[in-house]
Amino acid sequence: MRGHIALRGLDEATLLNELGEEYRSRVLEDVQDLKEKAINVALAGPTKVTGVAMNIDRLSWELAVILTGVHELNTPERQALRQQVERHAARVASDLVEHLDKFVLSAQAALDDDGSRRR
Repeated sequence: MRGHIALRGLDEATLLNELGEEYRSRVLEDVQDLKEKAINVALAGPTKVTGVAMNIDRLSWELAVILTGVHELNTPERQALRQQVERHAARVASDLVEHLDKFVLSAQAALDDDGSRRR
């Protein structure tokens, strides 16, 4: 997911012109994969890691919904709405990347706490 966000960026040209069916399909696959991993973390992981994983799941679904539907706003009469959606997508993507980073740190801390992390 991070690769799809970072490689494409979320500027206006990308959101409206370059997000083809193949890209949207890959994003949806990534989101489903993240959901499965978040559930596994929730079942096995400590609370601190679970919370971050569930936020990643929520944000990835939100971003996927935006990315799969934003092409429908590429009309002159929807320009104002499109700009709002673009700003929202950029915020969600930024939050998602932040939570992905936070997950790594939380998971490392949890492994350190229970002694299972190898040094």
